[in-house]
Amino acid sequence: LLFSWVYLDDDPVEMRYAEVGDYVVFDCVYSYDYGDVEHTMTAVVVGEDEAGNQTVQWAYDDGEPFCEPQDGNLVSNDMGEIIGTETVDSPYFGEVECNVYLQPDGSLAWNLVGSNALVMDYHEYDEYALTRMVVDTSLFGDVPEFGHSVEKDTVAVGDYYVYSISEYDNNGTLLGSHTEVVVVYAVEGDQVTYGPLGSDERTTGTVDEFIDHLSPPSNEGYIGQYLLENPTYGYRMCDIFEFQRDGYIEQVYVGEDDGVFYETVDYFDQGYVVYQLIYSTLMAGDIEASSPMRDVEAGDQYSSVLFDRVDGEWTVVRQTVVVTEVLEDTCVMDIYQDGEFMATYEGDFFVDSGETPEPVSSSEVLTPWGALEIDVIVQTLEDGSTIVNFCSEHMDASIATIVADSLGDVHVSVLMQCSMLEIA
Repeated sequence: LLFSWVYLDDDPVEMRYAEVGDYVVFDCVYSYDYGDVEHTMTAVVVGEDEAGNQTVQWAYDDGEPFCEPQDGNLVSNDMGEIIGTETVDSPYFGEVECNVYLQPDGSLAWNLVGSNALVMDYHEYDEYALTRMVVDTSLFGDVPEFGHSVEKDTVAVGDYYVYSISEYDNNGTLLGSHTEVVVVYAVEGDQVTYGPLGSDERTTGTVDEFIDHLSPPSNEGYIGQYLLENPTYGYRMCDIFEFQRDGYIEQVYVGEDDGVFYETVDYFDQGYVVYQLIYSTLMAGDIEASSPMRDVEAGDQYSSVLFDRVDGEWTVVRQTVVVTEVLEDTCVMDIYQDGEFMATYEGDFFVDSGETPEPVSSSEVLTPWGALEIDVIVQTLEDGSTIVNFCSEHMDASIATIVADSLGDVHVSVLMQCSMLEIA
């Protein structure tokens, strides 16, 4: 527990309690018999239940993040007794005078004199001692705010939602992943007929029923909040709803500010399954894109949804391309499909709009980068194939490509995420 409400010198300093999204960054020194090991550690409040108990995600600079539930708020009001004062040279506060507290668990904490702010703490364990120094925190500023998407309330034939479905065992080991698409096949007035792409299954309902087809019908089952990181749309503050189903427990994550269904997790005795929204033609995100796209570097990556219709049959995968090496004119890349490594490839990392014919039309398209003006550019090749590029002049990139060959096969690529478009 990091902070307490302390009133000193008759001058109370109020540091607010932690909210979901608040963070503290520590410089950590682990002292062993053979020497010291230093790491940076970040604690982020990612969840809170109705009772106010928070979930904290801890992440070291050299490892995978992990989450731990705790009783109550990250900010505690139980710091123990003052046992002295010391001057501390802090990277965050500067050289400051601190009260030293003996905490209930036997550890020590240094708080600013006249304030409730933690500067550092010290813990002793069987094999090492840990000194943590605060180097950054959001707890002195405003309550964190997070982005939201805008979801259309009108639907046209061909609109769709794309979901990544991943199965895990109880240890969190990925057992398998695939991609599914729910597409609109017909619209008559307020009635929408939709179903999985490549299947004969059909459902007919209202526009609202289609848009909310995976969201809970009411506020029943609300259990708290969670800061969800969506792979396409970024961080979203979500309300969590929990339902007891036949043989499993279902948790649904819905954007607090936008009402968008982002994720469902079904918990079974032997593991759990995650259903995650990764793209929709009906949603505009709020990611700010760089303009123009920067040059490629090692570590860059982009993700796309690939639709293929061959001999009348549709398949869909989520593809991620990761640059491992930048050469003089090409890149070496690892290709993943639905999370599984497929191949290493050398070639062009990403093809921008380049030298192309004049657009045949322009229209506004909803993308993870917001509503963009998109030019439609059509090219016919000598082999009879037709290529349709949907290009953003603002981003100097193609956000979607359709290739139709002379045999009637169709290949579609839709860009979901690209590190070269991120604002540094």
